[in-house]
Amino acid sequence: MDSQPRGRAIVFVTTDGLMDEADRWASIFKKLDFQYAVYRDATCIQIRDVLEVMRNKPFDANALFVMFIGGGYNENICGYDNRPHNEMSFTDIVDIFSDTNCVSLRNKPKIFVFNTFSIAMDSWRNPTEDITLFGQAFSYTIAHRVTRSKNLNT
Repeated sequence: MDSQPRGRAIVFVTTDGLMDEADRWASIFKKLDFQYAVYRDATCIQIRDVLEVMRNKPFDANALFVMFIGGGYNENICGYDNRPHNEMSFTDIVDIFSDTNCVSLRNKPKIFVFNTFSIAMDSWRNPTEDITLFGQAFSYTIAHRVTRSKNLNT
């Protein structure tokens, strides 16, 4: 991966109280030389609009990383505020960036992370931080790998 930036990362946070997690990801993507954008409190209509704008832009970076942090069920994300019809399927999201629908990303890695959870279950969040348990483990693993790789290269 030799482009500058190396990639583009888009993170959607659709549940209140998870800004620490968004900040943690911003730090990691900066270390990876990814261009990073976080969208807080987005409805599914707003999410679709952002993704479609991204799909239609020229893409010179080597990879795309899209993450959703918030409520979800049955392979659907829920947009902010649990409004009626405020959901979007994982398949619809991934399909926006398929080789057929997004020529500028053809043959480039596309990573989609759906960190979704039932808000009714209180086991998804670290009670002392504004971060999900999945986000804590996943971001720690990547951050540790990035730090280790940079130490080996010096």
